[in-house]
Amino acid sequence: MAVFPKLWNIGSTLSPVDPEGRRRWIAFAIDQKSSFFQAFAALAREQEMNIAITYLEAHQPLPRNTVSILNSRGEAVLNYSKVFICDFGKDELKKPNPSTKDIGCDVNCNPGESFDVCTLESAEGQVTVGAMICADREFPEAATQLMLNGAELVIVPNACTWDEIRTAGLKTRAFESLLGIAMTNYSGLNGGNSQAHSCVAWRGVPANPLTL
Repeated sequence: MAVFPKLWNIGSTLSPVDPEGRRRWIAFAIDQKSSFFQAFAALAREQEMNIAITYLEAHQPLPRNTVSILNSRGEAVLNYSKVFICDFGKDELKKPNPSTKDIGCDVNCNPGESFDVCTLESAEGQVTVGAMICADREFPEAATQLMLNGAELVIVPNACTWDEIRTAGLKTRAFESLLGIAMTNYSGLNGGNSQAHSCVAWRGVPANPLTL
């Protein structure tokens, strides 16, 4: 499965703080009938592969930060919108000269409402897949709910600075919820580090380490 970083259709561009800039940013929101989305559906069919494509989704009253999983027939089998959105800073926007560092990247978005899963075909059989987006991975409740809903693998489209603390958190989400997790991030200074983790923390460890 190919997994894209979050908000691929706008390159995860942040919304401007001025009212006109925010209106233009919101206008970039698309739906599944768009040429952007349909091009990836066609590519999934052509390559006979699963694709997780991310985009700013048209939604009322505000757009959503969304990933859709397309199966090898180009069908959208999962639509997930970021639940734990970074929507702080609404009061800051009301100031004459708002500070961008005090405004969350999702301040002009609506949150998703559920952690649904889908079933995909693989070379080794069926796999139940769920999704988290960026900051969702920082909350254990997200991975826990996906596990309770039957997820075996969780994909994480991301777009942020990455460090060893975030890596440790991602490994913890996999271990505590018995999930495989695959995160993809934009490249760049302090970025990148796309990675995948198993929930098996003891691989390669002797059965009785006390005998060493």
